[in-house]
Amino acid sequence: MRRSTLKFATTALALAPLAWSIPVTLADTTSKLDVGVMMQTRAEHNWAEDNKGNTFDVNRGSLGEADPVDFYGRRARLNISGEKDGWKGLITLAADNTDPTGAKSRTPELLYLWAEKSIKTGDFTHILHVGLDQANAQPAYRTSSALLLFPTTRATALFPAPTSAYGLRYQVNHSQFQFSADVQNNRDQGRADNTESNGLFYATRAVASLLPGVAVPKLTESFAGESGLALTLGLDGTLDHAYVKKSGTTVYTSSYGTMGADVVFHMDALTAIADYRVQTYFVPTTVGNNTTSYALALQAGYAIPVPAAGIVVEPALRGSVIDNNIDDEAIVTAYSSKAEAEHGNSGYEGEVGLNVYFNGHKNKIQLAYQRWESENSNANANILRLQHQFSF
Repeated sequence: MRRSTLKFATTALALAPLAWSIPVTLADTTSKLDVGVMMQTRAEHNWAEDNKGNTFDVNRGSLGEADPVDFYGRRARLNISGEKDGWKGLITLAADNTDPTGAKSRTPELLYLWAEKSIKTGDFTHILHVGLDQANAQPAYRTSSALLLFPTTRATALFPAPTSAYGLRYQVNHSQFQFSADVQNNRDQGRADNTESNGLFYATRAVASLLPGVAVPKLTESFAGESGLALTLGLDGTLDHAYVKKSGTTVYTSSYGTMGADVVFHMDALTAIADYRVQTYFVPTTVGNNTTSYALALQAGYAIPVPAAGIVVEPALRGSVIDNNIDDEAIVTAYSSKAEAEHGNSGYEGEVGLNVYFNGHKNKIQLAYQRWESENSNANANILRLQHQFSF
């Protein structure tokens, strides 16, 4: 009896994953549950110098010799999505930027937890979206990392830093344009002062096709050789309003505001993107001066099918300009003080890459070389990244 029970349980466990993607009909409703996993493993080497010519390790964000190779898990995501009665929902657990030594936490954290309802009226689809998510703005960090042209995001993702928060969104979609508005909790990580209240985070975005009769394409940086034609213009803005900060006994309110525009062109094998973002950090005059920053990124890739090998090869180029404070000429001392930073401080970046797709974005290898130079010193960095992505 025990052996039969064990055999039955083993068989049930083996068949359970197959049921995750099978629509289940219950009475007068249809439910669907999907489970997906995405993994990105990276090997990285860098050689860099600070403004005084000292050896700098980009991976650690400090002075010193870089390891011959740094291996780490850039992304580890578990996605559980479902549909029922016209509603959709998503739960995502993430353990990002982890390495084998355990120096970085490998404990999964809740990244997304949202539900949405879609209502179709004629040519329009209205969506009410609520829960924990990124605001629908600034596609450089809104685009899934699984769909990037390079192993790293565009430099425009620096404004603001990628994050997710609880809130709600209204979005209307048409085949040739989209509009959305988000309101969420403030971007702070906690109350800076118990006697003050934080404001809210607002975001709005509009995207339109510039070609009559051609639909707005899916949100991706690379179409991996997929046939089609698209030319879109996106405009958006965000406001992180009334962000309460405390310095010693001084309590003050600051805000972040961003505006940006992006153009996406896709024609069969070719994909090209231009993206510009400007951000202003507002503070009271009694505390200091406002700070305005900007980033510009231009990138393109051309996918070449190799039928004999069953793969698609895509060479890519990207150029970026970063200025963290256009009114401040302070000397840039090094690439970044952050560990595993993907873009440098104020300066210029040039990148060349090669993608090999075995099964589209579900299984691909990305190789990229990045050269960064300071805007006003001799600080520089060279970074070679090799990344494998697998999802199922």
